[in-house]
Amino acid sequence: MMFAIINNLPELVLGIAWTGLVFRSGMTFARWRAK
Repeated sequence: MMFAIINNLPELVLGIAWTGLVFRSGMTFARWRAK
């Protein structure tokens, strides 16, 4: 079980980082559009 978690860790981290990046760019775009 632990090995499966470690094996999927890079994919999980990449998913979290990608979600954060998209969310941040979306917030920036919304703020820029509000001007």
